[in-house]
Amino acid sequence: MVKTKTIISILFLALVSCNFNSYEELYSQAYELEEKGEYKKAIAIHNKILARNPHFRPSLINRGADKSTLGDFKGAIEDYKKILKFDSDNLLALMNIGNNYENLNDFNSSISYYSKALNSKELIKSGKINTRIELIEDFDKDYQYRVEEYEVLFERGTAFIHNNEFEKAILDLKKLIETGQMVGDAYFYIGESYLKMNDSLNACRYFKLSLENGISTAKEKIRTGGTDAKLKFNHRNRKTFNSSIYYE
Repeated sequence: MVKTKTIISILFLALVSCNFNSYEELYSQAYELEEKGEYKKAIAIHNKILARNPHFRPSLINRGADKSTLGDFKGAIEDYKKILKFDSDNLLALMNIGNNYENLNDFNSSISYYSKALNSKELIKSGKINTRIELIEDFDKDYQYRVEEYEVLFERGTAFIHNNEFEKAILDLKKLIETGQMVGDAYFYIGESYLKMNDSLNACRYFKLSLENGISTAKEKIRTGGTDAKLKFNHRNRKTFNSSIYYE
């Protein structure tokens, strides 16, 4: 199957010291509630934290993610924009704003924020090796909010498709292929782009490449000659434990 889009980033930073500040201890409690799916209770705790420390980025990130999970996309955007007021180059905030505008079908705004992320000096460029050693006691460090280039290319590329800017989508998705990440997905959505441009020959060619790279959904596209159905994505939360990323 085609991989689903990542639309929400929930940041969990290791909390192992016995000397917690009060809001850090509360943050840990909120995270445990989020793991149980009790987002409203988690939001209530983040509210307490942010009343004490309005610039506490982990709570702004997670409260925004909780709101988005509950369908409050505008509220999520407001939380992420609060981060940008004092940390204008925060990549998680920039990308999550783009993701939530996309949920609101405001693709021009989502593309704008993805573009800001791609132009950020904090972006982890494809092919670059991150040699930073993350210490177990690290908490709320700038580097923990960085995002890899391929993730943003995929998000902006698919947003371009939604916005009927198919040639721009193809350019982003071809750049994604060059990174060596999500290659099968990139081929698939290039095929979708050509299909929507009524270029069935190129559409079929890229669906075949997608199938060769492990995307079984492309087989049905090849068999039927493709369909022009509206693209739909199932969104998953991304969680970060230090430098390791996994998906629910």
